[in-house]
Amino acid sequence: METPQARLTLTIDERIDEPGNIARVRLCAADGAPLPPFTAGAHLDVHIRDADIDLWRQYSLCSDPAETAFYEIGVLRDPNSRGGSETLHRIVRTGGTLEVEGPKNHFPLNEAAPQSLLFGGGIGVTPMIAMARRLRALGQDFTLHYCTRSREVTAFRDALAAAGLAEAVVYHPTTTRRPGSIWMPCWPRPMPGSTSMCAARRASWTG
Repeated sequence: METPQARLTLTIDERIDEPGNIARVRLCAADGAPLPPFTAGAHLDVHIRDADIDLWRQYSLCSDPAETAFYEIGVLRDPNSRGGSETLHRIVRTGGTLEVEGPKNHFPLNEAAPQSLLFGGGIGVTPMIAMARRLRALGQDFTLHYCTRSREVTAFRDALAAAGLAEAVVYHPTTTRRPGSIWMPCWPRPMPGSTSMCAARRASWTG
């Protein structure tokens, strides 16, 4: 688990606009110093301020836990949100700054599992990407199942390929389901994150 961290003011090193209205934001220290380490599944609390907006929101880290030069988060532009994501999409620019707290981890990865099945849908895939990076570094057996509406709006494809994770990812675009197909999941209340998950799928989806 991460040790408690004071607030940090980080520089926006890069903004990458991914498909599906997702911005991938890279944050680093202004002086280039190493950032506090984090473990897979961790998030940052981000302070969002603009005009009458003054909010704290949590965003999962999707960068490599072994990387200390920068953090990366993904932000979905959601018109139904209470203003946080819309504001971030408007104000985040390369060279700007964001105030954050963390990293904090309430969703830790079980690194001792003999096999890991990671499931993420849409923006919910971000902590799974960090987990996949960590499992690859450990040489562990894992598969990342990634559900999106369609290939055209699937974010992070290039990042996953660049990280050498393409062969470990199974894509499930929901628009390619065959007529009559159904998805039947079954899991206990603590999901996601529980290893006592069973899922049955009666479909033939293409990725």
